Amino acid sequence: MADMRQQAIDAGAEEKALRDLEYARDRERLGDQAYTRGDFEGAARNFRDAKTGFVGALETAKRADVAVANNSGSNDNGYGNNGGSDEVPGLDDISIPDIGLGDSGSADLSSGLPGLFKGVAEYDSSKGSLRLNWSDGSELFKDMKRMSGDPSHAIFEGDEGVGSGQDGNYVMAGNTKGFWLVNSSFEDGVRIRAKVQFQLLINKPDFEIVLMADEGGDFYAVSYGANARVYSDGLKTSTVVSPVKMYRKSPKDWVQKREAYDIEILYVKRNEDEKGILEAKINGETTVKLTTDKYRKGFPGIRWKDTKFIIQELEISGLVDEEWAEKEINKAPQDSSEGSEDDFDF
Repeated sequence: MADMRQQAIDAGAEEKALRDLEYARDRERLGDQAYTRGDFEGAARNFRDAKTGFVGALETAKRADVAVANNSGSNDNGYGNNGGSDEVPGLDDISIPDIGLGDSGSADLSSGLPGLFKGVAEYDSSKGSLRLNWSDGSELFKDMKRMSGDPSHAIFEGDEGVGSGQDGNYVMAGNTKGFWLVNSSFEDGVRIRAKVQFQLLINKPDFEIVLMADEGGDFYAVSYGANARVYSDGLKTSTVVSPVKMYRKSPKDWVQKREAYDIEILYVKRNEDEKGILEAKINGETTVKLTTDKYRKGFPGIRWKDTKFIIQELEISGLVDEEWAEKEINKAPQDSSEGSEDDFDF
């Protein structure tokens, strides 16, 4: 009976340690996001909470260790520890989430993940985050996959079909109709920054930045950086229109041709108890914001019709879908490429 009671205590301690670790990881993510937004007070508060969670998890594990050691000593009948192992009870048995503590999964991602991309890929194992950007369209083309549309309607290099005077200063251009995804899956957090110049809008134009897309028809999208949508099986199931009056009009009424727009789209789910937040900005101004957690992992991309555009700059960062990453690394040929070790914040 005493042994059963001790086992129950040990199991409870391990469960509490796991909860503390999960809490700490959530606080760490919140701190990173607050720091990125410039909310330094919020960042400091969440980092302090994360530290408290990590310390609490370790202390719980240590208490379990001491309890088991004492229990073993009082029942060994003078014959030592009955052949028990040298593992630390409560700590070595915990399946620790990826928080950058050097577990083998993180090591594999650090060495293998950047090599999956032709563009610049920076993986931060301490956050489980990946940042991607491309110096030219030839790199981006190799990191994307076409979902629909004629291949000729997406342009990644040269002036043909783009317009004179570009001098190759773009990573992607498009016309008529198309749908392309960046081949990198994110989970519970992704930010897309794009500098886009629109050249022509005809008929019923649309230009969507896509997030959390599966390879079917489920995804979030933000049209021209202003109005948010949710798609299921390729069909639009809901729309949240921007509260900003100008963006509620047809894009043909407000989009300025030949003017570059800085568009930023963010989706983040901070913890299990709250829904995720989808937010869009144009030139730093929030255009739409909503809460949803219908889709929590997937690919980012671009989808358009009846619009001619040029993406001059593109950067994507977020929390890596580790299941996807490990699968891709395992099937990819070995590559000697290594990612940058520069600090970065999702």
